[in-house]
Amino acid sequence: MIVTINTDASYSHAKNRGTFAFWIVSNSGKIKMSGVLKESVISPTMAEMQCIINALYVTLNNSGWVNIGKIIINTDSLNSIHVLTKNESAIKKYNLKKYRQCKAYSEFYKLIKDYKGQIELRHVRSHNGTDTANKWVNEWCDQEAKKEMNKLLKTL
Repeated sequence: MIVTINTDASYSHAKNRGTFAFWIVSNSGKIKMSGVLKESVISPTMAEMQCIINALYVTLNNSGWVNIGKIIINTDSLNSIHVLTKNESAIKKYNLKKYRQCKAYSEFYKLIKDYKGQIELRHVRSHNGTDTANKWVNEWCDQEAKKEMNKLLKTL
């Protein structure tokens, strides 16, 4: 079975807080979720990485889906893709080395350690219309993450 995960996060520079939204689909169903990241984050990239981990965790541990042979993760965060795929030239070029020391990086690899299938991270251009399903879902994730951020900021 192929699972497609679409993610987006929102980040507040003033509060170092992040929110997330993801949309997961497979032949076995659909999962949509949004919320506030439990721990503070230092950047939009870290918020995006944590969002990816949250969605991956739900897919592998809470969905009840079996025989997942491939997981496709669509994100608008190229930096997250560079870090999680260990793209050394991009990590150096964009000064992303610090993200390898963050909790999200180690959580990602701990989470997929026992997964036997394939994981593919794909970039989806954000705020570029909704003419494809991926762009439409990315826009949904973006709007949901922003709604969560607006609610969070009202409570802080």
